[in-house]
Amino acid sequence: MAKWWSEFNDDFRPHEIPYFQRFIEQDGQPALDVACGTGRLLLPYLRAGLDVDACDVSADMVALCREKATR
Repeated sequence: MAKWWSEFNDDFRPHEIPYFQRFIEQDGQPALDVACGTGRLLLPYLRAGLDVDACDVSADMVALCREKATR
């Protein structure tokens, strides 16, 4: 399921990334991505150097997110 979700969701609504990133940057505080899934929003924020933690109820989603983070 995690692999399918990642393939389906990674390119979904790309405008959300800069929209939410702006709020994280303006606030200057750590952020929490709840239900991070496979990292569609989380990984771009981390690559931008933002302080973001994440959690998800699905161990498979978290594992795939970690795998994608090393690419």
